Amino acid sequence: MRLYNTLTRKKDELNPPESGINLFVCGPTVYDYIHIGNARTFTLFDALVKYLRQKLGIKINYLQNITDIDDKIIARARAGGEDAAAFARKFEGIFMEDAAALGIDSVGTYARASEHIPEIVGQVKVLIKKGHAYLIKDDGYYFDLKTFPDYGRLSGRTVAMAEDGVSRIDESPRKRNRGDFNLWKLSQPGEPAWDTELGRGRPLPEILESMRMVAEGIQTTAATVQLARQKGVEMPITEQMYALLYHGLPPQEVLRKLLDRNLKAE
Repeated sequence: MRLYNTLTRKKDELNPPESGINLFVCGPTVYDYIHIGNARTFTLFDALVKYLRQKLGIKINYLQNITDIDDKIIARARAGGEDAAAFARKFEGIFMEDAAALGIDSVGTYARASEHIPEIVGQVKVLIKKGHAYLIKDDGYYFDLKTFPDYGRLSGRTVAMAEDGVSRIDESPRKRNRGDFNLWKLSQPGEPAWDTELGRGRPLPEILESMRMVAEGIQTTAATVQLARQKGVEMPITEQMYALLYHGLPPQEVLRKLLDRNLKAE
């Protein structure tokens, strides 16, 4: 089987190790019912995983996240006079019912964002230490795109192109670069928050998705992309996640985690 590789822009032969493949797919943000576009993603990967498992006999460790911390969740819950956490759990349950109705049952692990706060805080601290993240007072911590020369390697977009766009989640006139994205948002009174070394706040979607991979031991970095792919580890799907994973841990540490926790060295 050959699959399209976004990084190399070509179809690569799938040659998984005996220990199998670790696969991460971005799951739902549970603030509403899923729509047909969401269902397309989940059914497509469900079919792919089942084919790999049943027809090719490949072991798949399939992880999908549940984003249960988000501005949309907070806004919808507040509008209905509900607790944000309870509201998220309600729509998580509805999502699971819809997935079951569609026959989607190949996911091995669902990981809630709210259950990985210590790992998320640790990742942001690494980025701050390395000079890739900065604080905007009374706002939060942002990733500085200008510190990442390889930005755009996955999507083909440059930092300049990112500057022309408007972020869907974190537009702020005080950012160093317009394309910078939020990592840790300082919460306002009445919003869900965790007291941490970063301040009382919550994580944002890109850091959430990269940290799910860290928490489950399937993180990759640019320096280990090819080896990781050879070992059966899939790349993240967004430029923001790619940037975070690139700078989060040194390559040797990433490899150690990959090989020790999930995979076996050849």
